[in-house]
Amino acid sequence: MSKDIKYKNDSYGILTVVKYKSGGNFTYKINSFRDEEAFNTFKNAGEYDEILLIFRGEFSKSTYTLETAFPKEHTIPQQAPKKSMRIQENTRSITASI
Repeated sequence: MSKDIKYKNDSYGILTVVKYKSGGNFTYKINSFRDEEAFNTFKNAGEYDEILLIFRGEFSKSTYTLETAFPKEHTIPQQAPKKSMRIQENTRSITASI
């Protein structure tokens, strides 16, 4: 790895969907890691049941809430919109709409 600033990428990261087991119940969490070293530390600790999905690439942080998606003058639809995800392998970017 180079320390040269021109090769630095602050938007690279790793996102995982992880299954945890507690007693007879399962919970699922989305975890984010800044780099491979942090992800490997998590994996080696083994405090999870299973890593279901791993996404590596360039990510940007944004916030999604029902308040911003549906202004007060609108009502929230009875059926939630369908979830979709598009992965562009050339650019290593993920677009998800919920």
